[in-house]
Amino acid sequence: MTKPATERRKVPARRSASAVVTAGAPATSETSSLDPALQRRVVIEGVHPEVDAGRFAIKRTVGEDVVVGADIFVDGHDTLAAALLYRKRGEVGWLEVPMEPRGNDRWQGRFRVEELAPYEYTVEAWVDRFGSWRHEVSKKFGAGQDLKSELLEGAVLVRDALLRAPEAADDDHRVLSETAAVLRDETVGQPERVASALAAAVQTAIGQYVDRSM
Repeated sequence: MTKPATERRKVPARRSASAVVTAGAPATSETSSLDPALQRRVVIEGVHPEVDAGRFAIKRTVGEDVVVGADIFVDGHDTLAAALLYRKRGEVGWLEVPMEPRGNDRWQGRFRVEELAPYEYTVEAWVDRFGSWRHEVSKKFGAGQDLKSELLEGAVLVRDALLRAPEAADDDHRVLSETAAVLRDETVGQPERVASALAAAVQTAIGQYVDRSM
């Protein structure tokens, strides 16, 4: 699903914006400067397609997909998330599609060339803190372990996402607020609290307001 990507408050790791044109005309890309502090955990390498580190344009025709791959990895065992951002050159805002893991640290995403114009694209990646938490909780719950501290940690993650959500997002506010309350409520059984946190609606809502700073 394509969505606008213009309202993020923090900048995740980003790798070289590259240009794509559809008519064979020469073009150069804009390269994004990256604060070295943002590289401390997530690393993006091997972006393809690109020609001479993005100095020259690749070629595609109208209606053709641009399939972008990248090697993305992080220290430790945290869950990663990544997105492919693209736009026609000169536009201010980016459109965004999620990238999917393909195995061996390789990720892939695609966008379609809709008209004859120069395009540019870039890859962003970040540690998915809620995804990492879900993975840990799922394993521990399956092993029958007590999850008191983990559930309270999950409540904090959900609450933080709620604070990032705009007030106009009524449905997301409701889902996140109810989930945070359930996770904090120790009078509710742990199986019910885990089920609440692992619900698909929660994953969808929190994914809109994820912290991309790591």
